[in-house]
Amino acid sequence: EAAVRTVRENGLADNVISVRLGDGLKSLRPGEVDTVCIAGMGGALMVEILEGSPDVVETLDTLILQPQSAAPELRRWIYRKHWHIEDESLVLDDGRIYEIIMAKRGRRKMPEQLMLEIGPVLWQKKPPLLRHHIEALLFQERRVAAGMEKSDAAKKSKKYQAVIRHIKELGEHLSW
Repeated sequence: EAAVRTVRENGLADNVISVRLGDGLKSLRPGEVDTVCIAGMGGALMVEILEGSPDVVETLDTLILQPQSAAPELRRWIYRKHWHIEDESLVLDDGRIYEIIMAKRGRRKMPEQLMLEIGPVLWQKKPPLLRHHIEALLFQERRVAAGMEKSDAAKKSKKYQAVIRHIKELGEHLSW
């Protein structure tokens, strides 16, 4: 109802904007659109939505994705499914960094894990918010390490060593 009202208030006829209620991409027919924008939810849910309508996804040219979480998993899915990241941006709103990913059809080499976290195109472009983005990733990893440091057994684990290595790798990407 809100979408219908917005379309009407902006003088856009139904033949310009079609408002639909549906589950993920299920309200679309294959070939009906060439670009899909999915925003405001976790990357894992985005993958579920895209996987849930393969017939629609295979006819798309462009994906615009703004994951609230699990961005590395979403980036991995993009490359595994023969898409690639054409462009990425960072936006700061109310103290929070948002990642925006534009994916295009076409196979490319899977980026290394750290670049799946940082964003391969973000790392290439090095936008002004990149340092803030990496610091946010570091903050999350340091919280994990701090929690593990409360247990002697956890501090001796391979997982703890991996977290410490990851913190070091992220820290090394703070200067360029």
